[in-house]
Amino acid sequence: MTNYCDNDYRFNVPSLRDEIRQNRPFAHPAEEAFLNLWRSAEVLLYAVNEALAPHALTLAQYNALRIVRGGGAAGLTCAEIGARMISVAPDVTRMLDRLTQLGLIVRERGAADRRVVTTRLTAAGRRLAEALDQPMADLLKDRLARLTDDDLRQLSRLLERTRPEPTETP
Repeated sequence: MTNYCDNDYRFNVPSLRDEIRQNRPFAHPAEEAFLNLWRSAEVLLYAVNEALAPHALTLAQYNALRIVRGGGAAGLTCAEIGARMISVAPDVTRMLDRLTQLGLIVRERGAADRRVVTTRLTAAGRRLAEALDQPMADLLKDRLARLTDDDLRQLSRLLERTRPEPTETP
């Protein structure tokens, strides 16, 4: 058990080794950090997926819905949506097909160039995205409540440093 005392919050948190019942030390701090990141991500993803399940959405679909909303009235192409996804989606077109079937987005071919297909939210898609904004924000704040805002900003900066430069291969 690791005992943390931060800003008068006192709580005991099992170490990853305790949690996964590993007796031997990790081979390297990088291994421990990676496994901690993976475990934490899995716990958060499970909670997010549970929150999205009643809306028949996957996390990737929810991400795409938010991206399309960000495209505004002009909309976005499939390639633009794919480039903005948090997780690499192997078949963005099929995911967008599912959102179309759910009545959350519409796709239209361009008048000037029929090869360009623009995706926009429907009224139902906008309502769903807006209805999910606060519950999703609350869920994340609740799950990360043991960290201060400064901790969260520092965590974000540290995680950003783990990713390759834009010119590097991921």
